Amino acid sequence: MFFTILSTIFANNHNVALYGYPNRYEGMFTLLFYCFLYLDCKLLSSDVDVKYLIKIMISVSIIHLIVVITQLTGIYEKIIYMYTSGNAIGLTENCNFLGSLMCLISAISISGYLLYNKQEKSYYYLFIMIVSYITLLLANSSGPFISLIVTFIILLIVLSIKKRIDVKKVVIVSILLITLYPICLSKRDEITPEIKSNIKIILNLFNNKEESSKLDGVDNNSDNNSYQPNVRDLGNGRIKIWKNVWSLIKEKPILGYGPDNLGLVYEKGPYDTKNADKAHNIYLHIFVSSGLFAVIGYVLWVGYTIYSGLKSQNNTILILCFGIIAYSIQGFFNINVIEVCPYFYLTVGFMMLLVKENKLSLGKNN
Repeated sequence: MFFTILSTIFANNHNVALYGYPNRYEGMFTLLFYCFLYLDCKLLSSDVDVKYLIKIMISVSIIHLIVVITQLTGIYEKIIYMYTSGNAIGLTENCNFLGSLMCLISAISISGYLLYNKQEKSYYYLFIMIVSYITLLLANSSGPFISLIVTFIILLIVLSIKKRIDVKKVVIVSILLITLYPICLSKRDEITPEIKSNIKIILNLFNNKEESSKLDGVDNNSDNNSYQPNVRDLGNGRIKIWKNVWSLIKEKPILGYGPDNLGLVYEKGPYDTKNADKAHNIYLHIFVSSGLFAVIGYVLWVGYTIYSGLKSQNNTILILCFGIIAYSIQGFFNINVIEVCPYFYLTVGFMMLLVKENKLSLGKNN
């Protein structure tokens, strides 16, 4: 946080650095709020409070799923008078934001189902897993989906090492992950432009022009078809944005341009992509905003948190840890936003409180 404050002092635009970029509002004051949210978790009196709050936090997925269904059916626009273009965004402003939140909740609920033996708890987490996973799929955000699958694989490896794997439950989760995917996507009118673009680029790179042309109804024999595949177009232009952001980082690597100042700097650059106020990568965004030492500090903090969680045998600590892992992986493709980020800091705060209490109880027993 020290380097974030320092980068604010030397920011290109102090007003934006303090209050945030318009419609993003992730300036220094918001970052301080995240910090205090994390520290306030330590004021909770017991693990009972934590477990109760975790249930409340992950149950928000039920509300999001209900809202998503109304959005996809057009009911939402009639009731709220807010145009969503038929997209599944839940109570957030973007399908990627909803995907990030559901990735975090899905990872927690899958871990909870696999770790808890008590039927009541186990079935509760299974229910939340189904709800949050369906919501994630309906959001049609590829980054969080891939991150969840990677996290599930890591979870299986860790449980195998700890000799705590339940084959029957693993099979049930695997079947649900596989079968719900085509069912949910069949409820969408079409593949999102981002996913369609990615498929088209990959097919062209492998010279499968016939299949690629079917996505757009293009006649490959036509002379007008001048599409040239470019790997930098993958991820809705994210790779181009990362390259441009990296060039900005090299100009001010130590303190960056100030919190949420990227949009102001980016729009002045000679870039062939649309204006980007976020780096579409949490780690790159911290680097370009607050500098080298800030991103090193963040990575070390997250790394230590994950390490502390993985070496524990406590079920609650482990399920929160895998939520943190999932969010951290999807951070390579997405951004921190004020609608989702508090859930992440609460998750880290809850987990580290339990880690501390666990150490104290072990010390007393010794």
